[in-house]
Amino acid sequence: MRLINRYILEILVVASAVFLFSTKHLKEPYDQVIMAEGLGYYAYLPATFIYHDLSFNFFNDIHSKYYATSYNPPTRNFILEFDGIRVNKYFPGVSFLWLPFFLVAHLLALLFHLTADGYSPIYQYAIGIAGLFYTWLGLLFTRKLLDHHRISPVVQTVVLSGILFATNLLLYAASWSAQTHCYSFFLIAAFCWCSVKLFDTETVKKGAWFAFACILLALIATIRPQNGIIILLLPFFGFTWKAFFQLLRQYLFSPIGLAGMAVAILLIARVSYYWYLQTGKIFLQPYHGEAYYFNKPHVMDILFSFRKGWVLYSPFVAFGLAGIFFAKEWKNKMYLFLFWGLQIYISSCWWCWTYSPSSFGQRPFVDFYALVALQAAFFFQFLEVKNKVWMAVTLVLAFIPFNLLQTHQYRKGIIPGEFGSGETYWDNLFAVRPVAYYPIPRQTILNRKEVLQSFEDAGSVEQSGYVSASNPYSGNILTGVPDFMVPGLYSHVRVSARIKSSPALAQHENLVLDFKRNDSTVSYTGFGLGTFIFDRDWKKVQFGIEFPKEVAPGDSVLVYLWRAESPNKDTTRIDDLEIEFIRTDDSFDFRRSEK
Repeated sequence: MRLINRYILEILVVASAVFLFSTKHLKEPYDQVIMAEGLGYYAYLPATFIYHDLSFNFFNDIHSKYYATSYNPPTRNFILEFDGIRVNKYFPGVSFLWLPFFLVAHLLALLFHLTADGYSPIYQYAIGIAGLFYTWLGLLFTRKLLDHHRISPVVQTVVLSGILFATNLLLYAASWSAQTHCYSFFLIAAFCWCSVKLFDTETVKKGAWFAFACILLALIATIRPQNGIIILLLPFFGFTWKAFFQLLRQYLFSPIGLAGMAVAILLIARVSYYWYLQTGKIFLQPYHGEAYYFNKPHVMDILFSFRKGWVLYSPFVAFGLAGIFFAKEWKNKMYLFLFWGLQIYISSCWWCWTYSPSSFGQRPFVDFYALVALQAAFFFQFLEVKNKVWMAVTLVLAFIPFNLLQTHQYRKGIIPGEFGSGETYWDNLFAVRPVAYYPIPRQTILNRKEVLQSFEDAGSVEQSGYVSASNPYSGNILTGVPDFMVPGLYSHVRVSARIKSSPALAQHENLVLDFKRNDSTVSYTGFGLGTFIFDRDWKKVQFGIEFPKEVAPGDSVLVYLWRAESPNKDTTRIDDLEIEFIRTDDSFDFRRSEK
């Protein structure tokens, strides 16, 4: 146990590396390391060092080599246009932390004649390794905080294991490491440790810590400015006005203090420099049209909802929140309680309080997981004093596999990125293979029409429809499109069925939606079954689309199972074929006008 306690950080980072290299499939366009918001954060590096193009138009050419099409043009992934301005909306701070990893990857690509375009696998893995490295640093500074508060080695091991493998930190450290959260986790953990050293009366030479704190605060602000809220917690780390002014007198104009502030100013100026090169302006609000709505908080949603509840999808954090009340002094309890109350409230007021489909649980809180770990340690230390630390160990050992399962489910689309509900959560609680479903929150439904084909008159013992080598089209549903359907975001067509096929056959089979007008097809969609059939048992599948703009009320739709040409002559059964026409309100949509 002593060896585990001593080398727990190394054990955790090796385990994270195994997770990264065993789960990433870079040949899949949806499973790159550099993806989602990370495309915008990362684009500064190839734009500066390879393409010399801060218009970022090079990305339109490179995108199709590695990614599936999501926007047209692809630069819409991160370029925002407003008031005649065209700018990368994402702050460039994290690209500074990536710089050495990017340069090493580029050098290796050139030396070994690999594709040196900034996005080939060597660059993807470089950013993946960067995520592991900075996560390790974040855990290192978190451990220093735990040491400072005299947390026992056993509790440290439990807490550090839990904060990485029993929360959504794992996803952002070892899978989606092109997003900012593991880097902010490191920076905030390091800043907290710097604050402890600055205001600790036993620290003799504080000049280096002062310079380090200035640089860290600048990096925090240039990655996610909202995270500057961490300075409100300085009193928890020993801040007093007397000590603060004494620090300024001693180090503000010292060589090391001036050097630290100069670096901090340059880091902040780097943001304005990139803005100026892109737009001719030094100061911008790059998140134009996006805002906080402080009169519309979603506190309970952000904490507990099936849609994106922080505690629900990372239950380990409940220990951290409970741990606030086990801090040693009442004033520290108050500082932590007020900080988290303000942080949760502000985060819940963001226009998109779910923080986009490309997030697992509540990702803005990952940045502050050093505090969550420390607070959980307060709670576990209390249990240890009561000789009940086994309870903490047992719960963490249960939460780790549960979090690994949920992380896998999110990566495979089993946990929806946006429209999660109690139904999707419980129905797929232990699912490990891809699930075919099209979630529409029940509370958003205004109008609904269902048409069911149960094949009760199929004329067979199984009373089901079928397809075979000689009968490629199953029995079907032919029905009219109801009047309440309007092309756009809030009208959906959902089709479901029970299928009894085989993995080999399902590769050639599709559920088909064929919209017709005067017997001519106006819109056609086929949903492949191959990803969702794993054996010969009955399997329910469900698919859906937004109502096609080419279709109008009064048109008809034909729904059926179709098998393309296949050498296999086995029969596939279909039952309970259903089509739903659904009209919803905009209550779950963040593209509505209030934005």
